[in-house]
Amino acid sequence: MARKSAYKKKSPKKTKKRPGKKISIKLQLLKVFAGLGVLLLLVVTAGFSVHYMLVRKQNVKPSFVTEETKPSQPVLPQKKLQEKNIIQKPEKSKTPPSAEVKTAKIPSSEKPTVYEIFPEKDLPPPKVKEVPPEVAAIPPTKAPLKERTRVTLKGRPKVAIIIDDLGYDPYIAEKFAELEPKLTFSVIPHTPFQKKVAETVRINGGELMLHVPMEPNEYPDIDPGPGALLTSMEPDQLIAQLKINLDTISDIRGINGHMGSKLTASSEQMYQIFTILKQRKLYFVDSLTTPDSVCKSSATLLKLPFAQRDVFIDHFLEPEFMRKQVHRLIKTAKKNGEAIGIAHPHRATLEIMKELMPEIKKQVDLVPASQLVK
Repeated sequence: MARKSAYKKKSPKKTKKRPGKKISIKLQLLKVFAGLGVLLLLVVTAGFSVHYMLVRKQNVKPSFVTEETKPSQPVLPQKKLQEKNIIQKPEKSKTPPSAEVKTAKIPSSEKPTVYEIFPEKDLPPPKVKEVPPEVAAIPPTKAPLKERTRVTLKGRPKVAIIIDDLGYDPYIAEKFAELEPKLTFSVIPHTPFQKKVAETVRINGGELMLHVPMEPNEYPDIDPGPGALLTSMEPDQLIAQLKINLDTISDIRGINGHMGSKLTASSEQMYQIFTILKQRKLYFVDSLTTPDSVCKSSATLLKLPFAQRDVFIDHFLEPEFMRKQVHRLIKTAKKNGEAIGIAHPHRATLEIMKELMPEIKKQVDLVPASQLVK
């Protein structure tokens, strides 16, 4: 028994597990992933920083900033500003650029109908405060200029009143035609009721004109409408479009421009237009929507029957202002022997014309526009 106990096998010692190795491997993996994440974050941050620096160097201009906001941009003459469609703002203006320039395109269905664009000088003057009597009594430092002697003309002065922008409302056109047959009616081509309006004018004995859409300085923000004559057109294209417009209404005696502040300043293109008008024995009345118009010189060169507008009657729809404009038209006719006024188919204008028509006929002879072209 002792021997057996001497040779008793010793039970193997249980080896203790070393959890440290497994934990260390997990920590190393976590450190690797954390390092990769930090590296990726640094790369992204560096990329954004480089992009920002490049954009700053290129000096990218926002969509709402115009050329005149650059400090180094030289001030252009007024004529060149109009050609480039840049509106020069006063230096002290604090209006933000986003309010000065339209950046969003309005859907065509939401665009307001713009019938005419009037020159600034024909807009009503701002109201001025009355001069106090004590200030008015102070004698001027210089003697006032003598009034020019007016040339007395034989016969009564003549006035032609053109009703523009017809073709959209047959009812108002009929009321104007019934009011006075000696008015001149200018119909826009390609309008929904052009033929009906033209027939109404013929029945009442009025004179018909075509109100041809022409490119304004504000184009393409303001569209003159279908059939517009544009400065970008080639001569053949311009003439073809003009002929299409002229064929829309028969029995017209002449034309005038709808808008057209940019086109009427182009002598070459007005010469092309006037060549066709002369072939068709039509006259042209310049609405004078720009002081840069070359229509008169071009018409003189071609010996085309021509006249130009003296007074806009209703570009400010306020009754008292329209009355003053009618009296201004009469006064101009008495001074020069004749005058041309342009009005539009507004109900307010119709009421003023009804009111003042007896006075107009009492002081001047109302005639169609064809009698004042030369």
